[in-house]
Amino acid sequence: MARSPIVSNDSKIALILVQAMFYGDKAAANDWGISRRTVDNYRRKLTTDAELVKLFNITRDEFCKNWLEDAPIAIRTAIKWITDSLPRLEANLDNLEAVNNTIKTLVEVQLTKDTFDVRLAEYYQQQSEQVGQVASESASPKTIEATST
Repeated sequence: MARSPIVSNDSKIALILVQAMFYGDKAAANDWGISRRTVDNYRRKLTTDAELVKLFNITRDEFCKNWLEDAPIAIRTAIKWITDSLPRLEANLDNLEAVNNTIKTLVEVQLTKDTFDVRLAEYYQQQSEQVGQVASESASPKTIEATST
């Protein structure tokens, strides 16, 4: 198997990790032409590199903000389509089932968004704790003991 290309830019690594968080390691690896092992290695780097953590948090927040901005537009568009289509639909079981399934899908989207919000809040909390831990470790003085020979 060919080796994965190494992405050295921390901004790209942060984006890869955010994509992996939302779409899975396999999808992110495929999009970037890297292996899943490389994604795992980047994730490990995230636990030790305070600068990467900052970039990851910024990238994740932007990604979430954009997704959250798009969701209401998609939901409103679907609702408008339903309300515009209802008067033209023939009253039969197939159409009733189609409208019912569309409404169920909209409800599932909202529930998924709510679940996502809860999970992201938990994830943000964990990341904040890790950032504090990495920052405190990097700020603590390192002592070097001189050895006499």
